[in-house]
Amino acid sequence: MIGYTDGMQIWSVSLAGEAQELFSVRHGPVRAARILPAPHISPLKMDSFADKRPLLGVCKSAGSSGTSPPYCCADLYSLRTGEMVKSIQFKTPVNDLHCNKHILVVSLQEKIAAFDSCTFTKKFFVTSCYPCPGPCL
Repeated sequence: MIGYTDGMQIWSVSLAGEAQELFSVRHGPVRAARILPAPHISPLKMDSFADKRPLLGVCKSAGSSGTSPPYCCADLYSLRTGEMVKSIQFKTPVNDLHCNKHILVVSLQEKIAAFDSCTFTKKFFVTSCYPCPGPCL
């Protein structure tokens, strides 16, 4: 993964040293980007994005709608097809993205939002977030 002032690229480099570009976006600076791991599938759950995986979560300065404030959305791209498959909009800027096999976590200044890794529907929000003042010495 390589970041530029106007976007980012993801490259795959084989053991023989051959490089292949997997993804590129050039719509302004990128604040956060994460390759999402394959989700944990239970018998009662279906992966809505199975044919699009692997997925990349990106928070860039220009939102997918073009009208949202800078860094206020998390866009999910298919690394298989290159298309954007989901955009999650927020009212305030995204600080970072974190993910595991169960959830995608989006941290914002005033809350933490968690989404299901199969459907990207809301799971929960943590709104009682306060900055840590640091250790008391």
